Amino acid sequence: MFLVSGSTGEIGRHTCQQLAKHNANLIIMGRNIDELNLLYDACIQPNNSVHIMQFDFLSATPDDYENLAQVIQQEYQHLNAFINLAATWGSFSPIAHYNVQKWYEVLQINLNAVFMLIQAILPILQLSHSPQIIYPVIDNICKNYIGALGVANAGIEQLMSILKNEHKNSMNLKITKLQPGPINSALYRKGFPGIKTPEQTGEKIAKDILMEIFTHQCETKLEPA
Repeated sequence: MFLVSGSTGEIGRHTCQQLAKHNANLIIMGRNIDELNLLYDACIQPNNSVHIMQFDFLSATPDDYENLAQVIQQEYQHLNAFINLAATWGSFSPIAHYNVQKWYEVLQINLNAVFMLIQAILPILQLSHSPQIIYPVIDNICKNYIGALGVANAGIEQLMSILKNEHKNSMNLKITKLQPGPINSALYRKGFPGIKTPEQTGEKIAKDILMEIFTHQCETKLEPA
């Protein structure tokens, strides 16, 4: 069972569709129920299951994350992987003039929400034989005027590094960073013109995810008891 945040964004939508073609069981997360229903119809296959989880990273409280984790555990019993594709760009602006509300929104969605969700679902991931957390980063990003996006990007990298070190001896958790590069999506069009389409990127991300999961499962099975 894969939990996918940001599933109704351009990259998330195409990634989920590619995963569904390989019969992956999905929990699709997003804030817009109409878009989630459309994605459900696009992903459901005879040999897989798709479950809708309406959730808003911007407004959710710590209690909302705990309740979400309880629902996942009660209804689906386990998670094999969490794939974080939720993100917002914010705005191009020097720090001296960056809008404070926009700063808060970017940090909340791109960093704080990811921390709270991972903290809530870690016990469920531990029930899997080979759990994974998979996240993309914006590589080759410009160094100036990216404000909250740059801070959140660095924060995610550090969060995942700390999490990996804290759990390297206590659970068989694999954390995988994907670097899809600039993509011609609504998010990336704000910073990079003339780049890869979401369809191409979604297909690549899905292939990378499936390869990482297959490799991790094989490595886990080969470890001595």
